[in-house]
Amino acid sequence: MHQALPFRQLSDEVIYFSHAAPPDPQQVEQLAARRIRVIDDQVTALELAGGRLTGVRLANGNVVDRDVVAVMPGMVARASFLADLGLRPAEHPSGLGEHV
Repeated sequence: MHQALPFRQLSDEVIYFSHAAPPDPQQVEQLAARRIRVIDDQVTALELAGGRLTGVRLANGNVVDRDVVAVMPGMVARASFLADLGLRPAEHPSGLGEHV
C-alpha cells in the first residue's frame, strides 16, 4: 500500500491491486485523496503479448489493461548467523516480510 502513494507522482493513472491484502478504511481514504483506483480482487496472472505486458488478470476473470506493473516483494531476513545469539527473524508488523 505504501508504495502506491509515491507512484502517483510519476503517473496520472495508478491502480492499487489489493490481491490478498485489502487496504483499511484510512488507507482507502489516502488512496482516494491521490486519485488512486483500488481494485479489490486477487491477481491471478499477468497477460503478455509479444513478450510485453498487456494487462493484469483477476480472479473474477476480468483483465485490466496495463503496460507497467510494480510489485512489492516479501522481505526475508538473512540472519541465520545470528541464531547462536538467540536472535531469530520474526514477521514484520506491516506484513511485508521478516525482521530481526
